[in-house]
Amino acid sequence: MKNTFAYLASLLLPFFVLAEVAISPTFREFSQTGGGAAILTSGTGSWTASADQSWINIPPTTSGSAGTNVFYMVDANPSADPRNGVITIGNASHEVRQTGYNATISPTSLNASADGESISVSVVPEAIVSWTATSQSSWITVDSGASGFGNGSVGISV
Repeated sequence: MKNTFAYLASLLLPFFVLAEVAISPTFREFSQTGGGAAILTSGTGSWTASADQSWINIPPTTSGSAGTNVFYMVDANPSADPRNGVITIGNASHEVRQTGYNATISPTSLNASADGESISVSVVPEAIVSWTATSQSSWITVDSGASGFGNGSVGISV
């Protein structure tokens, strides 16, 4: 009986250990208009796919076997802000990156005095979309107008 169990375990164990689904590509970039794409799966076993953002749609098939494609659609981005999402397929992750609409800011530079300065920056996106202003430096702060819709202005202090 022990030999039979050991024999069966040696036959089945490779299927459980090696059952792994790989994906290609691991990321894809989209313009603000969105679009559709496919992710190729390979390896062995089955997969289930899910997206962490509502603007990424995986219709109609959300499961399958290695060797089949995962199809998905990305909605248009109604913002000037870029966004990121993740599609999880089994244990693998596929990152979805999407640009926002371009925006022009004015002025584009400032020579501040050593005492600092406060100015207003004009924001003009290429479409009437939402936008968010953030600082990536601790010595620059957004005082007012941190977000808007369409044309606007942002108050900053240096």
